[in-house]
Amino acid sequence: MLLENVVATAVAGLAGIVLAIIVMKVLFAMDVLPTVQDNPPFPLRAALVAMLAAVAIGAVAGFLPALAAVRAKVIDALRF
Repeated sequence: MLLENVVATAVAGLAGIVLAIIVMKVLFAMDVLPTVQDNPPFPLRAALVAMLAAVAIGAVAGFLPALAAVRAKVIDALRF
């Protein structure tokens, strides 16, 4: 359960980064932002920090349910 949360948040974080890159490329290709003259650089360090934060949040959010699942008796878990 914990691994599922970590993987899901890592995939979601990666999808968010990719989507942000695509949106910025499309906006500059269509010249939607005429006041911005130069294409801003993509901050790779910020993307890595955001990815690390997403994975950490996924791990913290999945820790308590995983802990409860480990402590539950198997027969009680199957009964409900």
